[in-house]
Amino acid sequence: EEVAQHKQVNEALKVARKQLIEYEHRLKLALQAGRIGIWEWDLKGNQIYWNEFSPDKVGLTPRVFLGTYQEVANLIHPADLTRVRQEIKKAIRQQAELEVNFRIILEDNSVRYINSRGLTYYNEAGNPVKMSGVSMDTTAQAEAHTKLAETQFLLQQVADAIPDTLY
Repeated sequence: EEVAQHKQVNEALKVARKQLIEYEHRLKLALQAGRIGIWEWDLKGNQIYWNEFSPDKVGLTPRVFLGTYQEVANLIHPADLTRVRQEIKKAIRQQAELEVNFRIILEDNSVRYINSRGLTYYNEAGNPVKMSGVSMDTTAQAEAHTKLAETQFLLQQVADAIPDTLY
């Protein structure tokens, strides 16, 4: 009987491993299709894990990513950095979801727009220990929004220039 139970447990483990691998493949596909990155920040050690961090994904020259907060902060547009830090502190303090939009500057000086969302995790004493979340490249949407605003502005100028007697 013990041998039979052992076989059942091994079979169940095989099935569970197979399902886990399938779920992992589906998750990777969804992340790639959505241009979504997963991150986790160890607040105590100030280390950041960024899934599949590859320099080419963020337009950097190939180098070693050491996973430090400062490395990530250095990517953020200087005009956005203070606001991003304030939003992070606010989310931690209020135990609320983080949602922040910001720009990053790549080595070729091009700008990418990022939407980042995350949650803070606390220990038993109520102290924040880590944040984790997702970041999406929203550059295409930001550029489309800018073009729409420019078009609306031009159309308004044309409408304002038409004499009142024409309509």
